[in-house]
Amino acid sequence: MAKAHVNRFLKGLSGTIDGHVFRRHRGKTILQRKPTFTLPRSDGQVATMKTFSEASKFAALVKADPDLRRLYATRGRKVKLNFRHMAIGDYFHAPTVEHFGTGQYTAAGGGTLVILAKDDFEVVRVAVTLHDADAGVVAAGDAVGQDGVWRFAVASPASGAKRPVRATVTACDRPGNATTEEFPLPV
Repeated sequence: MAKAHVNRFLKGLSGTIDGHVFRRHRGKTILQRKPTFTLPRSDGQVATMKTFSEASKFAALVKADPDLRRLYATRGRKVKLNFRHMAIGDYFHAPTVEHFGTGQYTAAGGGTLVILAKDDFEVVRVAVTLHDADAGVVAAGDAVGQDGVWRFAVASPASGAKRPVRATVTACDRPGNATTEEFPLPV
């Protein structure tokens, strides 16, 4: 792969010329031979192509929204990627639930559950559902986030009410990717 040192006339050059492809990557113009495909695509390649197509649709939505476009473009400047590259990358990466803390919670008195959820770009929502031993829902709602730490307040149970024994946590990012994890609660 050759790196082209371009003048003002060729700056930003991209496309195909005479069996070669010029493309921009991280602020540089790259020259490479046009790829040839001789084998049929595998199931994994077809799946990736479909996901990339969906990611491109998400990038078009970002482009149409000036606030989102500015958000993705600002974050992209640090790593020399444009808003489209950032949006597509965000679409490909689901958030993760890194930590579930019960230190400020007791089954008898309620309290606060602390969740650390991360994403390559941004976690926009963390939903929490508390289940009793019979899999019934005791409480459900959205955690409140600040600086990557999400807190879910649990009221003390009424007398005679079933206590939660398990929590389901779902972290969501801006493109709609979601990761769900289950955690035991202290009894």
